[in-house]
Amino acid sequence: GHITYMRTDTPAISDEAAAALRERILERFGADHTATAEDIAQRASARKKPANAQEAHEAIRPSGFDFFEELGGLDEDAARLYKLIWERTVASGMKDALMERSAATIEVEAAELPQEMGGGAAQLRFRCNGQRTVFA
Repeated sequence: GHITYMRTDTPAISDEAAAALRERILERFGADHTATAEDIAQRASARKKPANAQEAHEAIRPSGFDFFEELGGLDEDAARLYKLIWERTVASGMKDALMERSAATIEVEAAELPQEMGGGAAQLRFRCNGQRTVFA
């Protein structure tokens, strides 16, 4: 199989799998994008466990960490599912995204509105928020 045991609800992966994951991320994306082993373990333990959790097995993850495009022999649906599992697993081994946020507010006091907007004086306000991912 291409993935580990699929009947589990734990987010934790084994220490060996975490080390292999970190190695592949380091190789492909570099140290700036690789989470520490402690970060990976902390993310898995940070969530609240449901009362009926079945955590006997590690998280569903690729059985190996070859990059998705290197894997062949799957039909379209299986490939899409594997890609989802692969992407989520790799993301769990990467550093958190850095986001840059900005906001702008423009106010115009007592602007004269055009007739088609009812005419007269009004205070106009325009506000926008945005964020973007900052790449290292």
